[in-house]
Amino acid sequence: MAASRTSYFSIVTTSTADPATSAGRGWVVLSRMLTSLLQLTLVGNIATLAFSVWSWRTFSQWLEDPDALRPDDGQLHDSVALVSSLGLSAAHLAVLVVFAVWLYGAHRRGWVSARLFERRSGWTVGWWLALVGACVATRMTSVFMSDHPKTREGAIAALARANLADSVASVLFSVAALLALVMVRTVTRRVEDQVSGGPRRDIVTA
Repeated sequence: MAASRTSYFSIVTTSTADPATSAGRGWVVLSRMLTSLLQLTLVGNIATLAFSVWSWRTFSQWLEDPDALRPDDGQLHDSVALVSSLGLSAAHLAVLVVFAVWLYGAHRRGWVSARLFERRSGWTVGWWLALVGACVATRMTSVFMSDHPKTREGAIAALARANLADSVASVLFSVAALLALVMVRTVTRRVEDQVSGGPRRDIVTA
């Protein structure tokens, strides 16, 4: 008799579970994954900024004094630049994919109010300007490296300018990642309140 009561209780609790709450937990897990990716991207861009500033100063010094050029520093630059470029490209791609899925999931579920994603015009413009500016600076890096005098001095000058452009791109990517991180954490915190039965701030249930 006890076993039958247990089975009946399981059926009742399963059938009456709130699908919005179950979906909310899955979306919150995705939010935490996105938050971790954004934090990783932010740290990576800050590290790249430090490296790019060092490289810019190093190549600028070599341009003023070519005899100070050290092959070991050049090899270090090439190795670190390759690793950081591949790593950040993969991180940025992952952020774009997960962010798109996160945003789509948030808008298609009726229990998330569109008001959660509303921001002041200055915040939105700043976020997009940071992204566009970072992409332009990255493009300038390629231009500097592909169009320069085919001499040692010309190559060093191009590397100095390219690293300066990389520094600007890293700053702007960091700003964009920070703004996105603030938005994702704010929205996630409010959805977690709904899922856990806490304050229902700006949440609409179907």
